[in-house]
Amino acid sequence: MMELMLIMKSWGLFLKRGRGEILMFYSEKPIILGKEDLLGRAKVANELSREIKSYKNEDSLTIGIVGKWGSGKTSFINMVLENFEENDDYIIIKFNPWNISSRKQLISDFFLQLSNNIEKKGSNEIIGAIGKSLGTLSKFFKPLGFIPPLSVLSTIGDITEKASEFINEYVESEKEDLESLKDNINNKLTNLNKKIIIVIDDIDRLCDEEIREMFQLVKSIADFKNTIYILSYDREIVTKALDKTQQGKGEEYLEKIVQVPLVLPYISKNDLDKIFINRLNIIINIPDEEYDNSYFSEIYYNGLAENFENLRDIERYMNVFSLGINLAREELNINDYIVITLIKVFEPDLYEYIKNNKEYFSGTKFDEFLNKDKKEILTELERIYEKLKKLEKRKIKRLMEVVFPKLEVTTYDEGFIDIWGKTRRIATPVYFESYFRLDFPEDEIKKSEIKKFREFSTEEDLIKIFNINNKKRIRLLELLIEEIEEISDKKAIILLKFIFSIADELKYEGPKGIFSFMENPQYKVTRIFYKIISNTNRNRYKIMEELFKYNKSSFQLLFSILDKLNNSFLKRNLEAEYGIGEGELINLRNIAVARILKESEKSTKIEPKLLNILYTMKSLEQEKEAKKVFKNYLKNKDLLIDFVKEFISTRTTEISYSIRESTYLLKDYIDDFYDYEKLVKLVDKNFTNPNEEEAKVINQLKNAITKEELQKD
Repeated sequence: MMELMLIMKSWGLFLKRGRGEILMFYSEKPIILGKEDLLGRAKVANELSREIKSYKNEDSLTIGIVGKWGSGKTSFINMVLENFEENDDYIIIKFNPWNISSRKQLISDFFLQLSNNIEKKGSNEIIGAIGKSLGTLSKFFKPLGFIPPLSVLSTIGDITEKASEFINEYVESEKEDLESLKDNINNKLTNLNKKIIIVIDDIDRLCDEEIREMFQLVKSIADFKNTIYILSYDREIVTKALDKTQQGKGEEYLEKIVQVPLVLPYISKNDLDKIFINRLNIIINIPDEEYDNSYFSEIYYNGLAENFENLRDIERYMNVFSLGINLAREELNINDYIVITLIKVFEPDLYEYIKNNKEYFSGTKFDEFLNKDKKEILTELERIYEKLKKLEKRKIKRLMEVVFPKLEVTTYDEGFIDIWGKTRRIATPVYFESYFRLDFPEDEIKKSEIKKFREFSTEEDLIKIFNINNKKRIRLLELLIEEIEEISDKKAIILLKFIFSIADELKYEGPKGIFSFMENPQYKVTRIFYKIISNTNRNRYKIMEELFKYNKSSFQLLFSILDKLNNSFLKRNLEAEYGIGEGELINLRNIAVARILKESEKSTKIEPKLLNILYTMKSLEQEKEAKKVFKNYLKNKDLLIDFVKEFISTRTTEISYSIRESTYLLKDYIDDFYDYEKLVKLVDKNFTNPNEEEAKVINQLKNAITKEELQKD
């Protein structure tokens, strides 16, 4: 990897970001000036300009600028013409046949444009006469709509006679024929003492008949004195068009017309890559410290490199890339956005398949309940790869596996979701859809909010950061799991105290199921605790002691931690796992028990998950204290119904892909800490006229079942 990174540095391929104004869209228009040249062609263009200036012969000269579509032919011509802008010895006329709406108008419009443009270039008598004669020539061809075959041109009088029926009102003398017009124009051009450079661009975009006519025009009709033609075309396309009338000798015919063919210098994939990287540098505009160059190098060398065939490919890509750059820069993984844009621009079928199959591409494993297994999905992808329109199958396949690890042979566990989520990868389910809709979920955490967390130093800072709705709070907790590794012990204590103080307020809003506990917000809080404690370089006991002593820490979470610590102790693994000894565990237990006893005496509220707390106390050899806590809560009659609710359990079962819930109350729950019959009598005594909700709870209490009855069920 280091070797590859060094290569990239030598090529200048690492993205460098500034803070200047961002160019959002790139025009596909050709460059105008040599200083805009990115391909090193300005030198060749200047050399061609010098050769043209040195051409003093009066005979017409034809220069061919030869290259594939998108190879930069027009840009090259513009650089050539740049050298003639202030030169009065030359008249520049540009003709783009692609802009002519009708084939019938092609030839007449050519002469008409020549006429109009020449008349604009000067006011002397000769220029005016040339323009007028070219205008007449235009009207001559207008009714014909084509150039007669060369064999017919010898009988020009017949053509003139035929044409005169249509142009009597325009032609000064009906007896004037084509050759006379040409001679007239040539005489005037000879006396003009100027060269006329006529540029005909995009010839290869015409139909075959129009291509043949344009070259016939240059060869036989418009081969005027002191004219220099610069023709732009793709040799292969033009040759095939000429083959149809030249008995397969189109290339030989082309060679007779074009005296100076100049094949544009080859643009290497390496050069195009440099231009691509340069464009990314300009548009991304992310500070270096926030950009993942290592991941960019991974995608670059696993399929991103050398996908562009010409400059137009890059411009197309950049214009689409720019559309979502603000969202990508602020909230998504910019490297994944680079890749998905590549697929969107050049392989729309693959893009649509990815977009419509989130469950196949995001996450870490294929769910057994999906209607397709991994093998079937990979087979589908293979069929799509075989039909790729532009990108190489070999490259795109590797690139897909890097961006969507789920497709790899390697199996990733669920912990990778947190890692990918930290950098907002497309493979993370919560971010996947944003790459395709170019907006950001309202309840999703923005990078700016994560940045604020990284900079917190006090509880007040955390209060401000967590001043968001319940759903966003829970999402923030998820993201913090990967953010806490490097924070100091001091900040770790502040964070744990805060999230343990708000833990009981957090509510799960998702669908219920067997594994929904993993989405439980309290579960996420404890994950942060264990992530912090797993760092062996920390003073782990000090952190735990501070958390347990904090009078706002959630009891349900503290006792959940105690239960886990105790299990580790029983397995004789406490020191290795958590860095504390038996005595320290006992101290933590005593702190928590003393606090719950004191809290229960107040009886102002029922602690969430009270039953779990009581059983944990029992397992920690604090059964006497647990029974005391139970009795303390019975003292406040206003809390009695809420107290009973804590002993009602919900059982979730999944049958035929549907979730079924049932509630029950075990007598054993009561008998383990108090006398069941006594509790029933106490409730009856205090609720002689219960409302509907109270009656429902009381009924569940009176119909409590035993463990044996539950097991039979």
